[in-house]
Amino acid sequence: AAGGREPRDLRFAAKAYASAEAKYAAAWKDPPDVGGVSGAFGNPDLFFNRGHLRRYVEDYAGACADFGRARDLDGALPAQDALDDTQRWVRRVEDLVRRKGALKPKRRYELDAALRSNAGLKAPSGYAERTLADLARAPLGASDADAAAHFRSAANARTFVVLVVALELRRDGAVPPDAYLAFGRGTAATPCVALSVYDGDTAKLAPGAVVVVLDPVVVQVPSPDAGGDGYAAVHCGDAAKILLDGKPLPTVLRATSSSTTN
Repeated sequence: AAGGREPRDLRFAAKAYASAEAKYAAAWKDPPDVGGVSGAFGNPDLFFNRGHLRRYVEDYAGACADFGRARDLDGALPAQDALDDTQRWVRRVEDLVRRKGALKPKRRYELDAALRSNAGLKAPSGYAERTLADLARAPLGASDADAAAHFRSAANARTFVVLVVALELRRDGAVPPDAYLAFGRGTAATPCVALSVYDGDTAKLAPGAVVVVLDPVVVQVPSPDAGGDGYAAVHCGDAAKILLDGKPLPTVLRATSSSTTN
């Protein structure tokens, strides 16, 4: 399962899973019928563990596919529970983003006011502010051999986005370690996104905190339901890219497990 590691370590793990899967595919063939019973071969633990890795980097569609394959290969694994739990999490965040946290008007006004203020906001020289709508999206699950490829995205290099934390969704969890609902500056309606922090000390990242995210990596998380809109998430895999009061968040290394708490 995924642990508190750098994106580079996650990429190495993803490539190892992809290599193992390819070897199984070359060595085993699914017979159409064996003694009247259709059979399937494979390593359920491979898919189950890779599902956790993909869930850790928020490739939820890929994670659910892996959990489904693990379940089909070994019904004794808690893969269906992991699949259901992953889909519940995505639905919950999708609903909160759609309803913008269901916050009361007074609270929304306070958060919008914090966004409009430039007090304490500092970005390095050479960086230009962008709205969330202007930022390019990095692909999730673009390569089975590199589940964390989006962390290396440079599509929004030398830009920054200003976010205000609205709600805490998860702290010290496993998928991802810290997750928040946040609002960003926009030209029209204030956009709402998920904010995922992987290696930063978030003790001071409370609702109402305004942060500057440098070189933002933005992904589009698809909905698990047909017709759903999914939601955008800003991924922060490097604490030095998140500025609070002009200073980067301290880096922490978390030891996460495969468990999930909502």
